[in-house]
Amino acid sequence: MKFRGLEIDQRKLYLTASIAMGIVAVGNTSTFLQTYHLMIWSQIASGIGGILLNYAFWGFFIYLFRSLPPKIDKPATDAYMRDILQQAVKERKK
Repeated sequence: MKFRGLEIDQRKLYLTASIAMGIVAVGNTSTFLQTYHLMIWSQIASGIGGILLNYAFWGFFIYLFRSLPPKIDKPATDAYMRDILQQAVKERKK
């Protein structure tokens, strides 16, 4: 996908999203730990739920990033694929 001249593939998207969610999760956790003594029980429950959701999204984006197939540095050319198919046909005719 291209966006304003910048090409964004799945690998870049998942890596960027996992880094961003990690920062958000750690930031929300530190804020919660610094201010939980000022909260009532419903705010504490809501804060814990939000933090768990942040960590779940962080883990989800890490999972998506790790589940991508390996990056192909040099894709096969048409001539190379034609040669492979010709060899396969020759082997089959034997």
